[in-house]
Amino acid sequence: PLHLNSVGHDVVQYYEDGTGTIEINQDNEIRRIVFRLPEIHKLLTDESKKHILWNVDHSSITRKLEDFLELVGEVKTELMYKDQIYKSYIAKLVNSATFLRTTNYLTVLLSSIINVMMFLLYEVADQSYVDHEHPFNKLSQNNNFAAIWVLCVILSLTELLQFISFASSKASLIAQNRIQKYFEKRKKPTTKNKIILNKVIGFFIGAFAILSNGICLLKIVSFTISILSWTITPLFCSISLMIHMVYSSPDLQNVLRSVTKNGKSLIVTAIFSFVLVYLFSIWAWFSFRDYYILPDGTELCTNLLQCFLVTANSGLRKYDVGNVFADTTWPSAEMIAFLLIYFAVIVTIMLSIFSGIIIDTFGELRQKKSQTEEEIENRCFICHIERHLFDRFPDGFAIHIENEHNPWEYLLFIIHLSQIEESDYSGLESYVANQLKEGSINWFPMNKAIRLIDVLVKEEQTQDYIKNTLHQTKANSKELIDIIGKFGVWQTTIEKAIENVQEILKSNQETTKLSKSAKSQFSFIEAHPSRLHSSFTKEDGVDEEEEDEEEENKGKRKAESFRKDE
Repeated sequence: PLHLNSVGHDVVQYYEDGTGTIEINQDNEIRRIVFRLPEIHKLLTDESKKHILWNVDHSSITRKLEDFLELVGEVKTELMYKDQIYKSYIAKLVNSATFLRTTNYLTVLLSSIINVMMFLLYEVADQSYVDHEHPFNKLSQNNNFAAIWVLCVILSLTELLQFISFASSKASLIAQNRIQKYFEKRKKPTTKNKIILNKVIGFFIGAFAILSNGICLLKIVSFTISILSWTITPLFCSISLMIHMVYSSPDLQNVLRSVTKNGKSLIVTAIFSFVLVYLFSIWAWFSFRDYYILPDGTELCTNLLQCFLVTANSGLRKYDVGNVFADTTWPSAEMIAFLLIYFAVIVTIMLSIFSGIIIDTFGELRQKKSQTEEEIENRCFICHIERHLFDRFPDGFAIHIENEHNPWEYLLFIIHLSQIEESDYSGLESYVANQLKEGSINWFPMNKAIRLIDVLVKEEQTQDYIKNTLHQTKANSKELIDIIGKFGVWQTTIEKAIENVQEILKSNQETTKLSKSAKSQFSFIEAHPSRLHSSFTKEDGVDEEEEDEEEENKGKRKAESFRKDE
């Protein structure tokens, strides 16, 4: 191990803090670049990092890196602007993250305290709260009101500080980015008049960009309300509380975004709903206007506009337009059809569609948020490789995204290339600079990392082995199928051969039986030769047979006489 003294440790720490390391892809080979971090790298805030992470498309690695390169330009402009204004201590203080968090916390706290005091102390009996007298005249009449008024003034000061901070940092950047995008594809002016004209156009473009920015409008509205709270009535602080709760809570922002994201669909659905209500009001105007009567006899359908407003109010707010009808002993069939169709079409279908659009949008936003969080936590931003492949090593994923594929060091490397002369580029820096000019992302190590080269090679070898094994198994399976087919033919042949053998054996058994019969006949002939002679001479005539019978009869008679003698 290397033993260093305190000075040596300081030197090593200086180089560690002042240098960055990235990996790039060049000709399908991963190469490492060590570069000096720009001085403005300390100005990169967590807010800017979060803005990049949550505003790129995480659906694919190519879209994510393309969006990343687009946002790099905005962040670069922001850092360069901060580097200029932070030379002033006051500007640096006003735009610091600590200052912004503190003022935001104070704003929410003051708004909450003011609303709690109004909630507990305001009474109708106390006319100093509800009359129209100027607030400055009430300060000496009501101590509680004086305390609320002082808190409202302090609230205005915190709102003013937040507005100054936004105007000195974000507002200028918004204007610069919009102006830069407008003029980047246009030719540079050559005459003095055109230069002046471009400056005027740029001024209006920048002003419009600032005023149309949502955060800017929010700051202006919040500051205006805070002034109205101590010049007219502190009740305006309730609006201020609502604004800052939404601004401070991402969940509430998603709730509002679920309404504004599909705002066009909601507006079209609402207009169509009012058209349907208008049609129902025409139906009511012709058939049921005599029933639009209050208990005191006031008619509610004297003209079509009034009929439409009453139908819309009762049907949409109370979900039953029949509430405004005068009592009838037995409603007509047309009235029943009117009420049921109105309830089915307007109350059940249209309002369900309206709420369904909002609910579906909120669910979509929540799902997208959870997917983005999972991508950020479990996948490398640069190479898009999952966490579990790096976690084979101790703290593998944390070390990888911090020291090897740190997206902020890639961002700072791009800024580094823009701050040095092309003649000072190294070979790898020249390669990356040319890729950036072409708008290419091929220099990013997509799906590659030096740490995982051996692992990925082994996995590729394993995959190749599996593929080869599957291919060999498929070939063997085909051979086995052929053998099985041939075996079927062989089986048929063997079955036929067995049948032939069985037939031969059967014929042999019959031959054996015949041979045994012949053998028995031969032995009988040997024992009775006279029978053989008779069998051979049987065909010579009937006389020979008669002679044999007579001899046999003689023998029988001799035998009988012999028994009688005995």
